[in-house]
Amino acid sequence: MQTKELIYIVTGLPRSGTSLMMQMLAAGGLPVLTDSKRPANISNSKGYWEWEAVKKLETNPYVLSDAQGMAVKIISPLLAYLPETYTYKIIFMRRKTEHIIRSQNRMLQKEGKPLSSLSDERLVQLFNHQVMTSKQELQKKEIPFYEVWYEHIVQNPKPVIKGIAAFLEQPLDLSAMLKSIDVSLNHFK
Repeated sequence: MQTKELIYIVTGLPRSGTSLMMQMLAAGGLPVLTDSKRPANISNSKGYWEWEAVKKLETNPYVLSDAQGMAVKIISPLLAYLPETYTYKIIFMRRKTEHIIRSQNRMLQKEGKPLSSLSDERLVQLFNHQVMTSKQELQKKEIPFYEVWYEHIVQNPKPVIKGIAAFLEQPLDLSAMLKSIDVSLNHFK
């Protein structure tokens, strides 16, 4: 029987701390898959840590062959298209929905882009539904995931980092992960 290669996924809603988590994992020594096609900017001064090819996951699930043994950032709606070819451990970034909306609005304003025409209340409903749907999909597929709250990383990171290392079962450099957290970039102050 052939063993499935493990892929580490960082997921969550936009502005939930997925880029921060990718930075932390890289600092801790876990190989990460990124392409730097979306450069750092005023909204994410340390970069977005994305891999453009993964956006084609719905139509080309084999794109993940390049991610074996690595961490890759995948937006939560694409989790439904994870092929059974691999095994996964997923870090699901969470953040208070109101903070996500505030951070998203600030980012759009800084970039001169229009804000959503939906009310904040409607966006909260939609975002919460997306999180619930994604978690249900993972549970249905029996894919292990570990929820990490952005606020906990900023306020008390040591236990969060220990929990991540235990979940991933990797000898991560916890001290380097801790040093990679720049609380001055806390985008909901």
